[in-house]
Amino acid sequence: MAYKKEVNTRRKFKTRGITLIETMAVLTLLIVLTAAAVPAFQEMMANRRLEGKAREYVTHMNWARSLAVNSNQAVNLRISEAENASCYVVFYGPVNDCSCDANGTACATAGNAPLLTILISHSEGVRVSSAKTRIDPTRGTLSPTLTAIFTADNGRAIHNISNILGRTRSCTPGEAGFGFKIC
Repeated sequence: MAYKKEVNTRRKFKTRGITLIETMAVLTLLIVLTAAAVPAFQEMMANRRLEGKAREYVTHMNWARSLAVNSNQAVNLRISEAENASCYVVFYGPVNDCSCDANGTACATAGNAPLLTILISHSEGVRVSSAKTRIDPTRGTLSPTLTAIFTADNGRAIHNISNILGRTRSCTPGEAGFGFKIC
């Protein structure tokens, strides 16, 4: 009888575990699922970077309006696009005094320092383009009105449209997304 127990115990141990074929099947399935998920994840990350930069701009625009009214000085916002970076700069002084590029900010008037410079490297997958505007210190109004266009490498875009009153609304020219309306 002792012999039979030993044989049964050996059989139990032999049936435990997983085979190499089962392991390879699971690994193959995981690789296929991962390969399918990576492009979708990259697309989602590009869209989130675009949305983040566009929303950050709206925050900075509102801050610049508040700054103009509180300091009783005109505040300027200038957006520039260079070969490998986009940027915007907020500053006091003459309208064309400061500009920005991939190397930083430069102001023509001695002693005039930018209040805020945001550099967006094209390696981040987002670009901003537009012109310049001046924010009136008494009313916080813009002259001229401004549309800042944020574009991602995947072709999606968000337009931040600032009206004469300085209020900024965001929309997307293509399909609705990011919680924005279609322009």
